[in-house]
Amino acid sequence: DIDGYRVLFSAESDAVDESGFPVEIKTSNPRYWGTKVMFQMLSNGSVSLYTGTKKPRHMLSDVNVLPFQRVTEMALGFDEVGTLEKNIVSGMEILLAAVESGQI
Repeated sequence: DIDGYRVLFSAESDAVDESGFPVEIKTSNPRYWGTKVMFQMLSNGSVSLYTGTKKPRHMLSDVNVLPFQRVTEMALGFDEVGTLEKNIVSGMEILLAAVESGQI
């Protein structure tokens, strides 16, 4: 339950690691992630984020692995927890309104 709403999350993950745990893969610039990647990992159960660095011509030049905790620390630098909570509740209210109106 989130603020009185019961929510079922469904999400895809990009891959699984050698232990069979879901992981997320990104090659975009981390400054554009905000909290999106953190919430994506949370919803799909990813334990790690594999980030790729691209050279010109979109060639992969380097791969780094960040644990979920580090991704969370990076994301929370963008927003305060209160703001995140308000965003989640707002999203739940939008979903509830869509369900009640028959849109979904």
